[in-house]
Amino acid sequence: MEHAQRLTLAEMREFVASSSRLSFTGAERKEISGLVERTLRAHEYLRLAKKNKGIMRCYLAKISGRSLAQITRLIRRYRQSGAVQPAWERHLKEDISAAMLEQQAQRMSDTECARNMQQRKRKLLASCRSRW
Repeated sequence: MEHAQRLTLAEMREFVASSSRLSFTGAERKEISGLVERTLRAHEYLRLAKKNKGIMRCYLAKISGRSLAQITRLIRRYRQSGAVQPAWERHLKEDISAAMLEQQAQRMSDTECARNMQQRKRKLLASCRSRW
């Protein structure tokens, strides 16, 4: 799956047509997100014709082991934000995992969590307003 984004659209079309019984599974969500994002960027998905976008969707579903609906959601996220990985994962520091954040949230009281969320929301809104 490392070089999946290097195939041409014609090769993708052949692969999808010839591998109807073949499917892949077992990759982690981050790996799948990275693969989908790299492939979409390499082929400039947003500029493709509708027919070629359909081929790309089928190809990504086949090599990732995900359904077409799941691939469509990843593509929608890519179209909206320019990345497949969820925003909260992109903004995590390297040494902080989602599990660590969940543990910290469980230790905090609901009131404290709500207060922290409001503060972060205000900061985010302020930064968005300053950009526009």
